[in-house]
Amino acid sequence: SYNQFTNLPAQIGELKNLTSLDLVGNELRSLPAQIGELKNLTDLILSHNQLTSLPAQIGELKNLTSLNLYYNKLTSLPAQIGELKNLTSLDLRVNQFTNLPAQIGELKNLTYLDLYGNGLTNLPAQIGELKSLKTLSIANNPISIAEIEKALTLLPQLETLSLEDLGLSTLPASILTLKNLKYLYLDNYEKKQQPNTFSPAEQERIRKLLPKCKVDF
Repeated sequence: SYNQFTNLPAQIGELKNLTSLDLVGNELRSLPAQIGELKNLTDLILSHNQLTSLPAQIGELKNLTSLNLYYNKLTSLPAQIGELKNLTSLDLRVNQFTNLPAQIGELKNLTYLDLYGNGLTNLPAQIGELKSLKTLSIANNPISIAEIEKALTLLPQLETLSLEDLGLSTLPASILTLKNLKYLYLDNYEKKQQPNTFSPAEQERIRKLLPKCKVDF
């Protein structure tokens, strides 16, 4: 981490016993196909690089449980992302995604999904197949209330939900169906672009509607 790597050698694939690879804070623009040969890898941290795409071979990392792609330049995920059946945590914050592949619904063990700071206008219907998902952030995306409502009705098991910087002034009604919700974030992290504007009266109403949930404005 925190070097000046612009690429990785193909020989990285020879590290057959490697379980964790931390490459945060480099200048990587791509990954070699041989990354898929790291069959024992469980944790892959690629945040703060210059990645514009991922190789299809990423789907060969069958033992991967955590994938961190925060702060890159990704516009799409390969369909093979759905082959990461053991993945529990996927961090896609601050990239350039405008949509997610339907195959994301194949990540049946995913408990944490962070989509903060992208260009998403909707979420695929297959997100409703993520029955293990407990934590979701769709904050700071150009997504409409209607699309938020549609997605949340598919995820009644959520416990933590982040809706910062979405231009909201009222509570999306579907949140009331999230009976397990413990934490709800409605504040403004960036404090620009699309700030939420909940009036004091609306804040009070929301707290009364969600008495067992910690709500941040």
